[in-house]
Amino acid sequence: AAAYRELISYFPSSVLARESRAVLARFEAQLRNRPADVMISRNSAEQKVHESPGSLRLTNVRNFSGPDYARVVIDLSDEARYVERRTGNRLSIQLGSAAVTSSLYGRRFIVGNGTLLKRIVVSDGAVMQTPAQGTVQVDIEVGSLSSYSTFRLSEPERIVIDLHAAGSIAKPHTREASPIATPRSEIPARSVAAKAEAREAQPRTRNLSAADRNASMALPEITDPILPQPRASSPEAAAEALAAKVDAKAAQASIKRIVIDPGHGGHDTGTISPGGMREKDLVLDVARRLRAYIKNHYPDIEVIMTRDTDRFVALEERTAIANSRHADLFISVHANASPSRAASGVETFFLSPDRAPAEDLQAAARENARLAVNKTGEKAEPVFASVTVGNRVAESRELARYIQAGLVRGIGAQSPRTAMNRGVKHAPFVVLLGAAMPSVLAEVSFLSNPKDEALLQTGQFRERVAASLFAGLNGYLKKNRASEQKGEQKAK
Repeated sequence: AAAYRELISYFPSSVLARESRAVLARFEAQLRNRPADVMISRNSAEQKVHESPGSLRLTNVRNFSGPDYARVVIDLSDEARYVERRTGNRLSIQLGSAAVTSSLYGRRFIVGNGTLLKRIVVSDGAVMQTPAQGTVQVDIEVGSLSSYSTFRLSEPERIVIDLHAAGSIAKPHTREASPIATPRSEIPARSVAAKAEAREAQPRTRNLSAADRNASMALPEITDPILPQPRASSPEAAAEALAAKVDAKAAQASIKRIVIDPGHGGHDTGTISPGGMREKDLVLDVARRLRAYIKNHYPDIEVIMTRDTDRFVALEERTAIANSRHADLFISVHANASPSRAASGVETFFLSPDRAPAEDLQAAARENARLAVNKTGEKAEPVFASVTVGNRVAESRELARYIQAGLVRGIGAQSPRTAMNRGVKHAPFVVLLGAAMPSVLAEVSFLSNPKDEALLQTGQFRERVAASLFAGLNGYLKKNRASEQKGEQKAK
């Protein structure tokens, strides 16, 4: 709400101000007769427990909700132990030795009409009349809860809860059915500014010849993915083969919606090259070009961007956008960095419950926040193993192999050193956590390498990178459609 009021104060006679007033009026009408969602006892408020030095504070509750999926994020000031309890369509998260920050007192949390999420209520132990002192409880009410998962993230500390409605997995695609998930802890100002930002949304292909703009036509057709070196028989290899069989049937489903995720944005610049190129700007440009390739070659596929302008999007929101829109694929685009200016090459990641090498864990830590651990020396992987099931690991691995093949062979045709094959890898990238579809993260070059940076300064090479990403994706889509046709023939 504060963001809208600020827009009105700065531009009182503008179109943005008029739209801001309309949004504020709409939400005021929605909340007018509703009780507060943050209920704190008078005793707690008077004692100002939240001001105690070193005390754990609940600082905010954010939500991203669609018709049959919702993600709730509980923001905390420090590491917290919590207990979760489900009662019918209500999920309760109880925090011990905690308090609610005073800025939330009396807050009403906005949830979208017609979404799975119905209400979020925060209360302390005194209001709940529990014997435990210093207890805070978050109650999440949904329309029809089928399943849920929770995990903790650090830097900053938060608890993430994914909720799914009954029958949501089998829901068919409809473009009108699922609005983009929107953060609701505060009234979002993004929709108001969307018109002003729209002119920035088109791919930038200035000063490029027709041959450059159609760079994909000159790239090798990707008919086979990059495969790892053959491994000896092992439990891991057997598990991978089994997962591939489990995912094989799902892979025959038609791909109608793809989410492209340009990394970073807004105040989060990502990697900055020696010459000042910012990762957030590079990957947004490449993502726009990739979108254009998909739309041109597959007009029946809807393409959704997690951000289409230079704005910050929380890691949790990116996955929520893909889940709430029932995306079939999720592709996150990033650029790499290394302390060594000689480091070069491309690599593609997917999420897997298997342990990742230390180098790949460092890559995940650099791009995203880190996974929380419960005590010193505890391994991070068990924290997210339970939320990788929906990622369809075998399909994500296959998609990563095709994308990597496109990058190596496409970029390599112009600059073999820049396209050195660093492999298909798995690491706990937060942006991939909880994605309910095949999902990958592509590191398309090294901004820390001066020679790579010089290439990336040109629109021609950026077009080459986007075309290479599309070449790999195109190979995967053709394989998918061939599998779909075989499935239809067998059904007949």
